This record gives sequence, C-alpha cells and structure tokens, in this order.
Amino acid sequence: MAFDTRDKKAVTGLAAAQKDGNVIGLAAVTGDVLARRDIDDLLFNDEDKMVELVQEWLPETERATQLNAARRFRLPYWDYWKPRGGPVTFPGVRNGGQTSFDYDFRIPDIFVAKKVMVRKPKGTKLDPIDNPLVSFKFPEKKSDAAWGNYWESVTSRYPGVNKPVTAMNYQLNMAREGSNTFFISMVKDPAYKYYADVGTNAINTFGGGSKGSSADPKGSLESIHNNYHGRIGGGGQMSDPSVAAFDPVFWIHHCQIDRLLAIWQATHPNSWFDGNGSKDAEKGLLPFTFPNEAGKGDWWDSNKVKKPDVFGYTYGDIDQGKTADAVKQRIVDRYSWATQSRITGEPPRSMDILPIFEQAQVFNYDGPTKDLLIAESAKTGALDAALKQSTTKQVARIAITQPMIKPETLSKRAVTSQTPIVEDRVLPKLTPSDLVITNPEEVKGADVEWTWYVDNVVERLALNGTFTIYFFIGAPDDRDEAKYLVQPTLAGITHNFAAPVEYCDNCGQQAEQGQLVSGTVVITPILKDYVLANELADLTLENVRPFLVKHLKWRVVTVDGQRVDPRFIPGLTLGVSSKITGPEAGQIRYQEHNDIIAEILQNSS
Repeated sequence: MAFDTRDKKAVTGLAAAQKDGNVIGLAAVTGDVLARRDIDDLLFNDEDKMVELVQEWLPETERATQLNAARRFRLPYWDYWKPRGGPVTFPGVRNGGQTSFDYDFRIPDIFVAKKVMVRKPKGTKLDPIDNPLVSFKFPEKKSDAAWGNYWESVTSRYPGVNKPVTAMNYQLNMAREGSNTFFISMVKDPAYKYYADVGTNAINTFGGGSKGSSADPKGSLESIHNNYHGRIGGGGQMSDPSVAAFDPVFWIHHCQIDRLLAIWQATHPNSWFDGNGSKDAEKGLLPFTFPNEAGKGDWWDSNKVKKPDVFGYTYGDIDQGKTADAVKQRIVDRYSWATQSRITGEPPRSMDILPIFEQAQVFNYDGPTKDLLIAESAKTGALDAALKQSTTKQVARIAITQPMIKPETLSKRAVTSQTPIVEDRVLPKLTPSDLVITNPEEVKGADVEWTWYVDNVVERLALNGTFTIYFFIGAPDDRDEAKYLVQPTLAGITHNFAAPVEYCDNCGQQAEQGQLVSGTVVITPILKDYVLANELADLTLENVRPFLVKHLKWRVVTVDGQRVDPRFIPGLTLGVSSKITGPEAGQIRYQEHNDIIAEILQNSS
C-alpha cells in the first residue's frame, strides 16, 4: 500500500498497523445517500433497521432482508435542543434556587434505561438485555500501564454525586438555552462567516478568520463539542479525551457535532479553509486511507470529506437542494421558538415530544418499567438528595474539596513568575467592519435585544490536560467542586478538552507553541432569570455592568477534581461582551466591556 511520505515516522507506524489489521481504511459510499436522524426519531419510526447483523446466525430466508436493513442504517444523532418531555425543574436563581420550564431537554432515555427489549437472531419474541448504551464494561485489567488511574470496572457519568442521571439532566437543562442561542448566532451572524472562526477554538490556526489576535468572535463549534463532553461526563470518562470514547454516548454526541458543522456549511457554502489556510485542506487526515483509482492507498483530506454524502449520509436539515437562506431560516424556526421567560408559540412539528415509552420497541417491557429503569427524582426539592456525594468506589479519582493549588504542580510547563498572570490582561476591543450598527443611538429603545457573553482565552495545555472554567453570577458554594455543574448560580462553562502531553504527540507540539484557544459563555439566560427575580432591572449596559462587577465569579477545576488558582494559569484572559440586535433585519452590533473584568480584578486585589 502506497503512503504519503510527508511524515515518514508516522507513515511507517501506520503501515505496520495496517498490516496487522489495526487501522481500517474508509471507503466512499456509492449507494444511496440517506438521512441521519435524531435517536428518538429513529427509535420511534424505524426501529427494525437497528439490527446487529451476524450473518451466520441468520437463516437464508431472513438474510436478504436483514442485510438490506443494515445497509440502510445510518448512525443517529442526539439533538441537544430537542425536548424529551416536560415540564421540568432544575437549579436556578428563581423560586428559592430553582427554575422551571415547560419542556425538558434531558438526555434521551435510551442512554439511561437499565434494560432494553430486543428480538434476538432466530427469535420470535422480545427479550430484555442489559442496555449497551448506558455504559461500557472494561476488560479485566492486565497492567497498570493499560488503564492508568481510570476506573477498571465500568464507565460512569457524574461519579461524584448520589444521583448522576438527575445531576446530568439538571446541567443539560441549565445549559440548553445558552448553547442553543450561541449556535443560532453561528448560523445567522456575519461575525461567524469564516470557517476558521467556527471550526476550531484555536487562535492563529489557519487563515481567513478574525481570531488573529485575542479578538472576537469567541467560541466555536469545537467549544460546543468540548462543553458537552463536560456536561455529559461530569467528571466521568466523557470529560476526558483520553478515555471519552469508552462511553457509548460519545458516538451519538459526535454525530450531532458533525450535523451542526454540516448545517453551518450549508448556510455558508462559499466558506472553507480560507486564505493561507487552504493548504491545510489538502493535508492527509492520518490514519484514514482509501483506495485510489490505481488501487493504492491514499490519505483522506478535508477537501475530500467536505460533504457528508461521500460516506452515504446526509441530514434532513440540509438535503433536497435547500438554499443557504432556506437552511438558515429552517434552523432559526426550529430552535428559536423557546427561551426562558419567552415562549414564541408551540414547538415546530420537528420538535414534537415522541411517545417513546409507549410505542418504541426497546421499551416494550412485559412488567413495570420502574424496575428496569434508573428511577431518579428530579422534582422540586430533590436537589440536595440528588447531589449528595456518592459513596461508590468510583469517586476515588475525584479529589473533592481539595485546597486550591497553583498550576505548576500539575504541568510540565511550570510558571516561573509568582506574578498573577490574569491581572490587568483583558481582551482587546472588537471593531469588525461588517457589523452594520455604528451609531449607539440606533440601539436604544424597547425593540432592541441584548445578548451577553463572558469570553476567555487560555493556553490549551496550560494545565497539561483537561480542565473546566466555571462562570457564576452569584457566589458559588466552594465546599464541593463536584457540584459546580449543578449550582443555581452557574452561568456556564468552558471545558478545555485536552490530553496530557505524555499521551498525545500533537498536544506536546501545541504546548511548546503555547497554543491559545478561545471560548464564550452566553450568560443572557441567567441574567433574564435575575430580571424575573427582581434583582436586575433589565439587560441594558447601565444595569448589567454594575451587576456583573458585583456578582461575576469564576473557578478552574482539573478533570480529576483539583481546584486551581486562575491567577497563575498561562495565557488566561477574560472579557465581557454584548451583542445588540436592532428591530431591522441585519442590525447587529458587538461591543466588548473589558473594564468590567478590570474592575472585578481591582476589587479582589
């Protein structure tokens, strides 16, 4: 097999792996291009296509039918912003530390049900089996080097709390509006017209974008990806890139990210690896190979996989020749119908809550479902019980209530100065030429909508591994870092998803370069709640500024639960920004308010 010779060491290793059958090439699909769908929609409408085909198990009379079903199966996605039920109550700043909403955006039930009903090969009736989508059981430990400090029995989500499913669903509901709003901005706003600003959270990675310095736009599709790893894992395997893929939800989560990228591409058909970054689009995507016309191996690259139909799938949001404007309007209609404190009508039909338990085959239990499901109460008043520290052995890796440490105890790249790094370093002003509101007088009045953000830039490998920046509006409870994700005053997170340099050659290169990454947290939802609680007058600058100076807090915690002093984290800079949307189409103005962070730092010194 012929290999690209740009990296001889890597190619030699890959050739040996291919020979041993450890690296599988990807082939383009020449058959039908079929749509991937949300996992609940798949379970509800096309469950017969979810077959595990072991050909020798099937009689010849069934083989053709099952082979055809397997060929037409497409991996489903999990739409984070599609309601799964309702109403729901979760931590918030209204009503004594709780917030209610008419719709529940919990994890799909297929990922938490203990048992599912399946029809086994050659079988005629449904039989219950352990649900393989809940967790993965690790093989018997063979050596310390094989798994390191990771749990050797089974994957886990939110191992530091008593009721992990409840805690995870709390966080998913708390984060839903902010992440939903941010993706709509990525689709609509001219600030996100460059692929370089959407595809990665890295600064100065490839050309064409506006992240040349620490300037806006902050956040990216990679940020959404990283943050949902943190929200789903809660300190479990999904929170850590070294072992995240062992959690079965990993693959459905990544299908959703692939879908969001496809949507953005459909709304920005002329944006790709722009400017000097065009060469990156031709770099081989090692280790993935495909047979070329001569029958020899060649590398896939980004240009070859720009559209998903090369692999035989698409998404209903973008198929059937929809124009960029039509796709954009479809996404706005699908996801902007509901915000906290503002319901703009009934959910569109694509957002209907499906009667999964009543009609999906996998939940067609013979006996009471309560004996087969993880029954965790998420009702009002259950917060304390749900978030009690777990007593299982799996929390041994979580260092709860550790004293705050300096990052030099964690990273090979030790901080040599004792001067706080974050002090007096704030993000520069943003003045993008393509934003159309230039006169502040244009954005006054009742028809103006304010959206508020907390932005951050930090070195990707600042702590030699994964860490999370938690942003609170209101004092956090620092007695238990494992509960930060579900505290009522949590405004949002930036989950810096990075493997240690010891396990990742690319990470080592990024560490040497001091690779900077950016993130943004939409804090508008919690500010709206404070308005409803009569603690904030409105979302205008004159009222939000002093409110944030008084109440905005942040904490940094590593993936193993160690709290780190943010003043000493390499490259960490913070800022506050706003987006002002006028009543006319296209009236958008971004502003940065870095004096807010400067005053917070001054008051804390």
